[in-house]
Amino acid sequence: MPPGALDSIDLLVPSAKTRRDLAGVTSHVHTGIVETGSLLAIGPGIHVADIRLTALQAAQDLSFVELVEYYSEICGSYELPLDPDDSYRERPPLTSIVELQAYFDSMSSCCRGSRKARRALQYTRENMRSPLETALVMMLVLPRSEGGLGLRTLRTDHRIDVPPRAQHLTRRHHFYCDAYLPNPSIDFEYHGFKHDDECQATIDDERVNAMRVMGIKVLAVRR
Repeated sequence: MPPGALDSIDLLVPSAKTRRDLAGVTSHVHTGIVETGSLLAIGPGIHVADIRLTALQAAQDLSFVELVEYYSEICGSYELPLDPDDSYRERPPLTSIVELQAYFDSMSSCCRGSRKARRALQYTRENMRSPLETALVMMLVLPRSEGGLGLRTLRTDHRIDVPPRAQHLTRRHHFYCDAYLPNPSIDFEYHGFKHDDECQATIDDERVNAMRVMGIKVLAVRR
């Protein structure tokens, strides 16, 4: 971990009396019951909050839009770097919407911010593969009051099998859509740097032609 990567430590305390005003320490009061498994031991007398409790606590400090972005990241297959000069890296999802929903429901009576957290989950989508893919999906899904288009039926990482009538147009047997809107049938695709490659551009053209025959419009959103 590079020096200065962590500007502060967030400390969970049981009451206002146990707050500590120390440089680099931010105290969070949690007066309710902590569900079994929510705290993970990392040393003698030292525990850290698991990803579910961390996600719930985040609702007290992040804005609604920031919370949706954070939930999309931990339910996605990437993570942001500690050093802002580095790129994001791929990793398996840390949790799921179903897991977070069940935890938030179980803690709703004893943790401030649970209502906001549950609302943010309604606009979270899983299996995002990059920060800009998350930004695209949020732009489409978030309510208009938050700057989005309010397309609540949007599906992410959605599989579409290629029918016989379109198989002569592509070497693939199925496609995965970054963001798919079932009615009308639109496939929103985020095109990052790899799509500048000539070989990838040929594959993209195959996709557009096959999808057109299948009655699906492809909209490429470029960086």
